[in-house]
Amino acid sequence: MKPQQIIQPYMFGDAAEKKTCLWLKGLPLLEPMNPVSPPPRRVFDGGKTMPTWYADAWSMPKEQRAAFRSKTFHGFAKAMATQWGSLPT
Repeated sequence: MKPQQIIQPYMFGDAAEKKTCLWLKGLPLLEPMNPVSPPPRRVFDGGKTMPTWYADAWSMPKEQRAAFRSKTFHGFAKAMATQWGSLPT
């Protein structure tokens, strides 16, 4: 099943890139809030690119890296709380 929405932190005010898929059961699509430009990506010798914050995590120990990469960005969380927090149940 395809997600109903794919969002990025920069759509919600966080200067970061991390695709997040949403499967919305009975919830409206999230509307972008305070969008900013996506930050530059790290470019490697072979031409591959990835978000800088994600590339920087490779120097962390495995457990710390996993926790860091799984974070929810503040702007995205605020948008969920603001837009979905007062929906009727």
